[in-house]
Amino acid sequence: MSERDVATPELPEALAIRQPRQKRSREAWQRVLDAGITLLESAGYGGFTIAALSDASGINPRAIYERASSKEALFLAVYEHKMAQMAIDRDHLFRAAHEPGLPPVAVIGRAVTAVLLLFERNAEFLRPVIAIAPEHRVVFERGKRHTALLGDMFVAALERTGLLTGDSTPAWQAFRAVYAMAVLRTMQGADFISPAPTFDEEITSATTMVDQYLRAK
Repeated sequence: MSERDVATPELPEALAIRQPRQKRSREAWQRVLDAGITLLESAGYGGFTIAALSDASGINPRAIYERASSKEALFLAVYEHKMAQMAIDRDHLFRAAHEPGLPPVAVIGRAVTAVLLLFERNAEFLRPVIAIAPEHRVVFERGKRHTALLGDMFVAALERTGLLTGDSTPAWQAFRAVYAMAVLRTMQGADFISPAPTFDEEITSATTMVDQYLRAK
């Protein structure tokens, strides 16, 4: 685990969650968080209300307010709950890029796949989060942190190719390009700029782009 995984910035007191202690309360809170993910995916931030979440989770609004004092506090709790799930998937995806004996282009391909597939699998959740982030300072800052973690893992994988010469800048530039592709695909769809490539074609294209870029440096 990266040090950045541990150094989660503290929330202001008004946004902090009053964590449940009893098993029954923890199970109820887990249902709230899981239902919150589903609600964000289906209704977006505008439809993410405590009343809607109460209906979706089967938990009384009063019980929800006992844990979260506002919609914003609840949204942040759901956000971090989902990001913790995504971190497990992220780590699993990047382990494939560290398989011993892979040729450079295969390492690049697996790193590219990790970024694009993480977005593809979680697009319905990420779409409303990315849309609101510029107006939501806490989500914006935490999103930067999660993105930096993803970049760290991408760059660490590319360092295994032997194509870098001690300077990680080209690897970070490659990450920016792949990350931008992932965000564009999530927010606008694969065919926003040109006729839609399949997901596999996009991975192949991005892998070739990164491979050629690193070899040219």
